[in-house]
Amino acid sequence: MRLDQICTHIVDCEHKSAPITPGGGFFAVGTPAMQGNVITYSEAREISAETFDLWTQRLKPEKGDLLFAREAPVGPVVIIPAALNVAPGQRTVLLRPDPRLVDSKFLYYKISSPGVQNSIMNFAMGSTVAHMNVVDVRSLDLQLPSLGEQRAIAEVLGALDDKIAVNRRLVESMERLLRAEYQKNIASNDAPKVPLSDVVELNPRRFIKNEVAPRIPMQSLPSPGMTVDHITFEKPNGGVRFMNGDTILARITPCLENGKTAYIACLQENEVGFGSTEYIIMRSRNGYPLVLTYFIATDARFRSAVIRRMVGSSGRQRVKASDIEDLPVFLNGDHDAMMIFGEQSEKRIILMQNLSAESRTLASLRDTLLPALMNGTLRVKDAEKQVGEVL
Repeated sequence: MRLDQICTHIVDCEHKSAPITPGGGFFAVGTPAMQGNVITYSEAREISAETFDLWTQRLKPEKGDLLFAREAPVGPVVIIPAALNVAPGQRTVLLRPDPRLVDSKFLYYKISSPGVQNSIMNFAMGSTVAHMNVVDVRSLDLQLPSLGEQRAIAEVLGALDDKIAVNRRLVESMERLLRAEYQKNIASNDAPKVPLSDVVELNPRRFIKNEVAPRIPMQSLPSPGMTVDHITFEKPNGGVRFMNGDTILARITPCLENGKTAYIACLQENEVGFGSTEYIIMRSRNGYPLVLTYFIATDARFRSAVIRRMVGSSGRQRVKASDIEDLPVFLNGDHDAMMIFGEQSEKRIILMQNLSAESRTLASLRDTLLPALMNGTLRVKDAEKQVGEVL
């Protein structure tokens, strides 16, 4: 069936950027914020309630609606969150599934399945820039099982995604607790200031001896978040080197402004990885807990100062490591308190890493089950058994 036969509404976005309102509480979600078929709010445009009303005047998002990216890149799809605070950003289409014909969550998985994504890409690649017009989106052809089968498939896959979401919230909660402790006990506003170079070494020299080494690409840096969920193994080339205990700070716009930063704890002992030249590697000097550098790098006061040091043409601004060495950081000078904070942080980071590793395993299982359930080569009961063994 065509997509416009199983949706009551298919509505295009506004063809302009929504004005940003910091603290507005609503978000215009465009294609950059839809990677991996989840909403990355740090990549969305925060907007006011008034702008939200304007951007949704054609159709107010409701529970069960989907947002589909039709260009740059084409194909990602996300579920409108329960908060209903998301408006379609540029190059997106709002979909409202007809509950009499299709289960909303099943449609989300169907569109994100490899078979449908391949069809979308084959169609979109016929143009100079891969994209789909709204007419093309409406004509997307989908094979659907019975409504009962749809719901059963969505429930199986949704159980995995629900657990991944729980893990993500736990990780975020633990980081918030650590940040509150850092702000209260280590870096309160009345704490003395010291130059960054007294506490942190920037871009320490490292060497890779192996022919293949772990690489962390820019898209793997969380924003927000602390841990890295995805690494690749490649032949080392240029770029920076890092190891466990280092903090990676993206130094180019818009990644710096969006908060792309990570504490490295995913490598083997003494293993050296590599990454973009657009990273600054930060490591605590002797006498300071390693994790301290991460909280310095993500401290809003420090980050604002770093952003003010950026230079270059609009859209390609960056900051040099040498230009931030003298920036002041807040530290109360209580060495014992800092070491206790470091020990507590390392224990929680291990838990966070374990949760992230579990989520990667669950996501891998979901991605294995998804195409098999969609093409009918795997029965729902067999999928339920596999999911039950890991949950």
